[in-house]
Amino acid sequence: MKIIKELYGSKIHLRKLKENDVGQSYLRWMNDKDLLQYMESRYQNYTILDLKDYVFNVDKDKSAILWGIFENANQRHVGNIKLGSIQWIHKTGDIGILVGERDVWGRGYATQAIELASAYAFSKLKLNKITAGIYSENKGSEAAFIKAGFQREGLLKSQYIYKDNTMDKILMGIENPSLHSKNI
Repeated sequence: MKIIKELYGSKIHLRKLKENDVGQSYLRWMNDKDLLQYMESRYQNYTILDLKDYVFNVDKDKSAILWGIFENANQRHVGNIKLGSIQWIHKTGDIGILVGERDVWGRGYATQAIELASAYAFSKLKLNKITAGIYSENKGSEAAFIKAGFQREGLLKSQYIYKDNTMDKILMGIENPSLHSKNI
């Protein structure tokens, strides 16, 4: 699969993440337990080498694409988005996103990154559906996915342990719009 390395939106662009993109900002995000409170990665302490290894391994994985989210205005790396667990036979994939720089929260970067990754998945990879799983208390993430066209498809009760209590998992999904136009 030939991957388009950059996808541009009005505020941000996605660029395939490379090992040399791993720096102190990325390391800070991945060791910030408050920032990662709704992510499974919060259970590990990371080093630069760990993160470079992760980027290297995702790059080799034929069922995943990892993009950095960069601001158009200044090229600053503000987060990452991964299209992963691509099931080529079923034409499905899953999106995970982290906007690590808090000063850009609420500016629509996550929504635009989700839209860009989804459009790429549908138009270039010819996937039929993309899903995402969200901790039920992660209202910002849920709102970004809804603004990007995802719908709530289900709820897994008590799926996570969070601060010594259980928390539900919201299942989000979006279908390739071309699926419906073929049936008209």
